[in-house]
Amino acid sequence: MQRDLDKQETFLIFLYHCNVFEERELKDQITIGRTTGDIIVSADNNMSGKHAQISLNEEDGALVIYIEDLGSKNKTVVNRAEICAGQKIKLELNTLIETGAQQFILTDNPKLGIMDVNTFLNRFKSMQVKKLESIDIIHAVIKQETIETEEIVINEPVDELAGAEIKFTQIKKDLLALDINLGQELKKLEEMKEKLLLTSKTKKEELTLRGIAIKKELDEQKAKFQKLRAEVENKKKKVINLKDLPKLSETEEIDDLPEIPEE
Repeated sequence: MQRDLDKQETFLIFLYHCNVFEERELKDQITIGRTTGDIIVSADNNMSGKHAQISLNEEDGALVIYIEDLGSKNKTVVNRAEICAGQKIKLELNTLIETGAQQFILTDNPKLGIMDVNTFLNRFKSMQVKKLESIDIIHAVIKQETIETEEIVINEPVDELAGAEIKFTQIKKDLLALDINLGQELKKLEEMKEKLLLTSKTKKEELTLRGIAIKKELDEQKAKFQKLRAEVENKKKKVINLKDLPKLSETEEIDDLPEIPEE
């Protein structure tokens, strides 16, 4: 990025830290690291102690911004292109810089909002990190006119964007199909539940009716038994006790018995 000092004597460059939504003015240089530097992120174990440095330099009457990887273990990524340890390259405005898990935007716009940042980062989500083969990878940018300012932005490759849209559409279809299948399975479970409840209710009613029938039958048998017992008791009372009949003496003549008429 070059700015002609004769045409514009004063201007501000900001390094916007996306993870914490704050910006730093780039006056001379900014060092980023896990233990040492102007921006320290001690919780990011993917960053080196002294990871990268961004500097503002004057060359032939113009200001130029450089980024240098300070020999980091996990390297520095610029616009999804990985620069080597110790490598130093020029930067353009509206560039995405990644050190470890931290993301930064180099911009001259002091009014970046959360929505602007998220929109900017979304351009890079589907892009894979590549090794730096040419500076052109870093500066594959086009100009985009806005009402407030002229910005340089990076467009995602058309094929990657189209592929992402196709994947997104397929995911939506899969989710819809899954939702339909889930609804059908829930409906089946509800139907099974209703059947089980109905079967349980029917069985309960059948057992209740059977119990009533058995009780009724037992009551009838009991009544019959009591009636039969009463009849037996009545008959017992009517039976002549043979022991109470007078006994015949040995001297009594059998002839005294009444004669049975002949037929």
